[in-house]
Amino acid sequence: MKNYENKYAAICMTIIIASGLTLIVAWNNEVYPLVLLSGFFGISGLVIGTLFFNRASCLAKMIDGSDLVVFWQYTQNETLSNIIEKKEENKGMIVLIFPFFSFVIAVVALTVGFASENAIAGIIITLVLIVINIIFFNVLLKHDFKEKEVVLKQEDEKKSYVYIAKNGVFAHGLLHYWKGWGSYIKKVEYSREDKKLYFTYLYLRPYGYGSYTVDIKIPEGRNDIVENVRRSFEALWIEI
Repeated sequence: MKNYENKYAAICMTIIIASGLTLIVAWNNEVYPLVLLSGFFGISGLVIGTLFFNRASCLAKMIDGSDLVVFWQYTQNETLSNIIEKKEENKGMIVLIFPFFSFVIAVVALTVGFASENAIAGIIITLVLIVINIIFFNVLLKHDFKEKEVVLKQEDEKKSYVYIAKNGVFAHGLLHYWKGWGSYIKKVEYSREDKKLYFTYLYLRPYGYGSYTVDIKIPEGRNDIVENVRRSFEALWIEI
């Protein structure tokens, strides 16, 4: 598998170089607003680039095996099953998020409308949002989430690979990295019923810590995976 994180690191490097050259040209021509803008993009590119360089290094060590607990590749049928399962999870999030944001917008519209003595505008916006939500849920119920048959695409190939290391995991086509930047692994769970591993880690946000859990399905007959992971994360291991 290719290290796709290198692409993002390269983009950040390009932004840093371009910002540096623009800053020099702008400084020489005394275009100081552009100097500030270039400096902002350069510093931002450096900070974000450092993050992606670390992620690219982590994934590279997983791929070459220098920092790896266990690796496996799903069959095509297993990969397809995982993709369908994730699609269903995302649908559930959309169903909850759409009406939530509609409710927030409606509250803001009504509040601003009454505060500005233009309540009619707020009421109209609210009614429009109600109609949109009715149409939205009507479409969902009518089609019952029916879609075209899910087929594997070339870009789905990376979703068949699973790498588990001490500093992160690569699963479902995404790298989850919990070393540095305030992130750390909290617990590793194994569900005997679901035959899944759950990696829960904390990451730093502007207003505190956020939590995220990565679930990874164990292939049939691969009990050795569970044992290897248990030994590597023994202090954090929970079996349910």
